[in-house]
Amino acid sequence: MRQKTALVAAFLHGARVILLDEPLIGVDPAGIRQLKDLLLEARAGGAVIVVSTHLLDTAERLCDRILVLQAGRKRAEGSKPK
Repeated sequence: MRQKTALVAAFLHGARVILLDEPLIGVDPAGIRQLKDLLLEARAGGAVIVVSTHLLDTAERLCDRILVLQAGRKRAEGSKPK
């Protein structure tokens, strides 16, 4: 519930830049679906969203650009094919 509360606070004021660190950890499946929809809606509305995650399927679904880091060093970077 704390994680959901923190995520709601990120969207409360219509922020144009949202920085999230592992936003799906500890969230139930229904909440994950809702959060992904909120993120996609915010992105469509012009918000910049930066997500730190180890879940590659989440990165692929939510992100336009992906940066892979290993031990603090860039290993890969790019855009998804359209």
